[in-house]
Amino acid sequence: MATSGMDALSKELHDFLCRLGEHPEQVSDKLQGYTQALLQLLTPADELLVKGRYGILGSTKESMAQLATRFNTDENTVEAMPKENSHHAGMAGHQSTDATQSHPIEIGSRRQTGRPLPTN
Repeated sequence: MATSGMDALSKELHDFLCRLGEHPEQVSDKLQGYTQALLQLLTPADELLVKGRYGILGSTKESMAQLATRFNTDENTVEAMPKENSHHAGMAGHQSTDATQSHPIEIGSRRQTGRPLPTN
């Protein structure tokens, strides 16, 4: 896919995640389930970052500054996250400490969950 195609895809993904965070009632349960399944393919840190950035799927929306502090990185890196994930670059090398875990977790590499994607 050409760069302009990826830019368009990134914008559509951003717009969808904004809508899901601001008006979840406008997004079907099925599509919310698909979104959750896709987020589970990310690392735990990436999943938490995306959920926190957009305030989706039960997460509270956080500012770029709050997320940068939480994930021990800078605001520019947080802002670039969805675009980087759409290009499969991730945020490798940046460390985060998740409040639910006592050890640092790396942002950027995918995790294998063994969970099947929803079929209905």
